[in-house]
Amino acid sequence: RQAQLNTLDEELARTETELAALGDPETQNALLTAQKQQLAQREAALAALSDSLTEDQRRTHAAKQAQERYRTAAEAQDAAHAQRDTLERGFLDAQAGLLAQALAEGAPCPVCGSVHHPAKAQLPHTAPTQAQVDAAKTSTGYALGVTSVNNDGFSVTFADGALAERTACTARSVLADALGSDPHGLLYRGCF
Repeated sequence: RQAQLNTLDEELARTETELAALGDPETQNALLTAQKQQLAQREAALAALSDSLTEDQRRTHAAKQAQERYRTAAEAQDAAHAQRDTLERGFLDAQAGLLAQALAEGAPCPVCGSVHHPAKAQLPHTAPTQAQVDAAKTSTGYALGVTSVNNDGFSVTFADGALAERTACTARSVLADALGSDPHGLLYRGCF
């Protein structure tokens, strides 16, 4: 019996030690509740950070797409301007031939006043007409019309024309979506 009592005393001592190690159940409950709240807050903060990262990635992607559309529009505009300049230069180079077409023997030249025209200038076969030059000038205002995208948020400058107006609305919308409420944030990260 004594051995049995010693064993029970030892078991009781171990149980009391374990109980003392656990501490007051109310205190333990309060500590566990506080830890649970801290973990919930950390989880919410991580979820918000993940959402922010996803939104930042979406904005960066949208900004890169807007930038690519701008580059494409600028290239189209450059090509339209080059075509216009080529036609205009060709038209101006052909002016002597155009004037010579209207010259009649005995009628005064509108440039020098001579009534004799022994060597009229020839009009090149490739000379553009005034209508072609005017059409090229008009089309440069419609070659997507983008002239600049500034870093003051999302302002865009466009040339005149109906297509340019529609493009301006689209570009402003795309840039607003891409930049959101932080218009300078993407600019400083090198997206533009």
